[in-house]
Amino acid sequence: MKTEFYPEICCDECNDVIHNHFDCPVCKHKYAGTSMYGEMDSYYTEFSCEECEAEFKLLERHEDFGFFWEIERAHEN
Repeated sequence: MKTEFYPEICCDECNDVIHNHFDCPVCKHKYAGTSMYGEMDSYYTEFSCEECEAEFKLLERHEDFGFFWEIERAHEN
């Protein structure tokens, strides 16, 4: 499944990502917090939704579509 992520930045000066949010396909919460803090990179392969605690795996970033990623459920809660 494909979903959009929203990086939360520290400030306009440094533009560092401090936390990542996404549209959760399980609980349908828009801009739900995730367990991913900082830049989304190869460090993160699994993450969870802070709203419903569903766990996911990052599969592939869709470069052509900004912050859209292909994800899958890691575990059924």
